Amino acid sequence: MHYNKLKSKLKRNVLTGLMVLMLSVTALTGCSSNNTENSTTSSPASTTDSASQSADSTTTNSTDYSSYIKGADLVASYDEHDSNENWQNTSYEEVNLESTSITTNSSKVTVSDGVANITGAGTYHLSGTLDDGSIVVDAGKEDIVWLVLDNVSISNSTSSAIYVKNAKKVILTLADGSTNTLSDGTSYTYPDTATDEPNAAIFACDDLTINGSGSLTVNGNYEDGIACKDELRIVNGTITVTAKDDGIRGKDALIVKEGTITVTSKGDGLKASNSTDPQKGYIILEGGTVTINSENDGVQAESSLLIKDGIYNITTTGTIASSSDTASSNTEATSDSFKALKATSDIYVTGGTFVIDSSDDAVHSNNTVTIEDGSFTITSADDGMHADDALTINGGTIDILKSYEGLEGASIVINNGTISLVATDDGINAAGGSDSTENPGMFGKDQFSSSGNYFLEINGGSLHVNADGDGLDANGYIKQTGGTVTVDGPTNGGNGALDYDSTYDISGGILIATGSQDMAMATSSSSTQNTIYIAYTSRQAANQMITLKDASGNTIYSYTPSKEYQSVVISTPDIVLNETYSLYSGDTKLCDVTPTSNVASFSDTGETVSTPTGMNGMGGGGGRGQMGGDKGQMGERPDRGTTDGSAPGTTDGEPPVMPSGDPAALPSGEPPVMPSGEPAGL
Repeated sequence: MHYNKLKSKLKRNVLTGLMVLMLSVTALTGCSSNNTENSTTSSPASTTDSASQSADSTTTNSTDYSSYIKGADLVASYDEHDSNENWQNTSYEEVNLESTSITTNSSKVTVSDGVANITGAGTYHLSGTLDDGSIVVDAGKEDIVWLVLDNVSISNSTSSAIYVKNAKKVILTLADGSTNTLSDGTSYTYPDTATDEPNAAIFACDDLTINGSGSLTVNGNYEDGIACKDELRIVNGTITVTAKDDGIRGKDALIVKEGTITVTSKGDGLKASNSTDPQKGYIILEGGTVTINSENDGVQAESSLLIKDGIYNITTTGTIASSSDTASSNTEATSDSFKALKATSDIYVTGGTFVIDSSDDAVHSNNTVTIEDGSFTITSADDGMHADDALTINGGTIDILKSYEGLEGASIVINNGTISLVATDDGINAAGGSDSTENPGMFGKDQFSSSGNYFLEINGGSLHVNADGDGLDANGYIKQTGGTVTVDGPTNGGNGALDYDSTYDISGGILIATGSQDMAMATSSSSTQNTIYIAYTSRQAANQMITLKDASGNTIYSYTPSKEYQSVVISTPDIVLNETYSLYSGDTKLCDVTPTSNVASFSDTGETVSTPTGMNGMGGGGGRGQMGGDKGQMGERPDRGTTDGSAPGTTDGEPPVMPSGDPAALPSGEPPVMPSGEPAGL
């Protein structure tokens, strides 16, 4: 079933326009402006900046994603300066921090009022403690400045600890064995009201690279911890960031090669924020160990996100607004996003180990998601993996321990991999977005429509689904050519283990789907592989093995459902027409069945019954909308509106009362009358 997810969203193009306006204003100040004597003190703005407020677009938006750089095309580039840590072998100059004063032997460093101003290229060795001051790099536009932090502690009560105002590139090296700490103040003093940068403990207007085997602790007390307006590279090092807003932000690109990175932030954890150039705003994560605890998105790229390897522990802690919020609070909620891995255009994963606990989607793209490999352990209050367009899984291990919906996309293709998921709504949902920006109401635009040409294709791998809503749900067709699919479907009558609008064509692989009987569906008669459907006369106990044997007593397939069930769909290449098979429950033989058509349906006593088409013969297909099931009559997320985590509108695990009675009692297959007379996604 397809429900509005209670996440009202602003139109992306409106936000993009706001970003362009903001960038036009700031381009006149900040990095390119000179200080004046007039000063303005500013406290931190909202902890969620406009870039992180980008609404999640859907498949119906007008964004041309073909102009965006793709994750598969991203290449992490490094020059000879990025990985060079051998500062001792160069001619370097000393900058000594002495509590309230600074001394230096360099003619290219001027000192005034606790600020060391570096004006030219070179290598600068920094050591000592500066109680209230900063290092400012204001060199030539072609100058490369190398700052070596060797047991440095810098605090600044009114600005950044390190501010790169002008240079071609700055290399920040953490000296071997050193421990370094950089902190800014809770409020900044700006030259005028039009200036709003720097705004991070480390702030760079130009390319910034961090390397070295030492450690760095960054306290972003004002807004961001580390911010770069061009490309930010982290080659290695042990880096710990605490931030009032974003932890580590590179505007044009954020590239991580190795290192141990820990981020605690009230905004996003890692971020690339350029939302105006579709060839920029990307993130590449090549390795290292990354731990993120953020109130907003864990990793957020305005274009594409490429992850090649590494270990990632990501927790997001924000709260999605509920349907009972007022209109004003819903408007505010549109700027919030609490996803673990998020990108506008594309997420492309070729490896890595991920442990995710997310209060929103664990993996989310406004366009496509491709998983080539990697190991995922996911706990999500919303979707496990979500793509507004195509979700493709070519390999890896995906274990979704908890989700609202496990896998969701306009199209979902599973070619390989080992996937196991638990969902309180649909296990897999292939459906299209609905952009209701004119009148978003309380549900907003992250809706998935109830009909359309969307599909689920399974060509290989192993897939296990445990769903309280529909198990496999496609607002279009399902096609299976291979793989092993097992479904522990719903126990209530408002959902089915299988749910599709047009066809489920199976030509290879194994399918075992158990669930309730009222909304049950089998595979389609157009399939080239044979299927046996069993309708039980009473509910069967959980953990009771189902076995299908041939006439010689050989086991065709056996499966043990984890929940109660009253129907089972079995399809394997070994089922042959006009052969007799025996059905067992545990060690007890129930009946013999002899399929004479490619979809043969029987009761558990062996009698031939009609092949189910969903909703007691009233037509299958996803999107039966707001009618019952475990989501309640408003289609709410099951964790809202109750204190015990049970579904709204349910009692003792039973489905809610239908608006006009049980579907089985409806005459002539007519649909029930919904509240206000409108169908709910039928």
